[in-house]
Amino acid sequence: MHAISEATSWLGATPKALRHWEPACDGTYRIYSDADLGRWARSHRFSTPPPTPPWASPLGELLRRHRASISEWYEVTASRQLILARMYVADERFGAVYGGQQDYLLELVEAQAAAEGLDVKNPAW
Repeated sequence: MHAISEATSWLGATPKALRHWEPACDGTYRIYSDADLGRWARSHRFSTPPPTPPWASPLGELLRRHRASISEWYEVTASRQLILARMYVADERFGAVYGGQQDYLLELVEAQAAAEGLDVKNPAW
């Protein structure tokens, strides 16, 4: 399936990585269930720095929905959410999903991870 080949290219071909993706693969290319988050991001344009901590602000709903959407596939810690948000910025395919707001999502995730005490320079999967 195409989603498994995507997972392999992003996460490596480890059995653990593939176990996270196989149950959700339906033969089509899917980026989690982020289409809803993408619509939300496209409807908002952000120009201010993220509040600290974001979780306690109205933008916390975006972070909670983001984490929950990924949690459909595997446990998502603040560290994993940060690693994934960095991937969204590094891989241009996510730009369409997040309406060009993936950089701002990363800022929010980094600020929240720091507020949770995570060493944002050294996140671990």
